[in-house]
Amino acid sequence: MDSRGIFEIPNGDDEPIRWPRTTGEDVVAIATAIDPYIRAQSLRFGGHGVARQWRACVDDVAWLATREEYAENRAFWHALPAMCVYLHSQRSPMPPSPIWDALVTQLMRPSQQRILRV
Repeated sequence: MDSRGIFEIPNGDDEPIRWPRTTGEDVVAIATAIDPYIRAQSLRFGGHGVARQWRACVDDVAWLATREEYAENRAFWHALPAMCVYLHSQRSPMPPSPIWDALVTQLMRPSQQRILRV
């Protein structure tokens, strides 16, 4: 992910708001690995808002598999940590090691190999 860089905006204090500059393909890969575990959860107290936010992000990327930078990175990277914390609090199973390994391998590829220049 470091090879793609980050987007940063001032926050009015010492710590700016940051998120990775992921491609549409990256976001689809991440969502594909995590989404089945989210949808399998029966939502309990505190889960409805984060699930709604997550589903709005996933519905937005479901059809998008582009190699260009994903335009809604900020929303995606805001929803992802909240959803992971919720899954952890519910002791949800997570994807097995082969899925994580494949995801990490894909995300570690330099962007030059993945972004088409016209």
